[in-house]
Amino acid sequence: MNKILNCLEQRLKWYKKAIALKEDEIPFENNFDWPYGNVENWRGVERELKNTIDMMKHYL
Repeated sequence: MNKILNCLEQRLKWYKKAIALKEDEIPFENNFDWPYGNVENWRGVERELKNTIDMMKHYL
């Protein structure tokens, strides 16, 4: 179960980084593997991942 949780946490970091790059909060990176969609979609995914991670941590 910890592997699944770790995977979700890494995915959350990836979405957060994509949002930060797109909004110029951090310097642009060449060859960044952008998620599908736009910033609004990424924010929705970020919220869902956060909720899922919190729920899994609560029940583990």
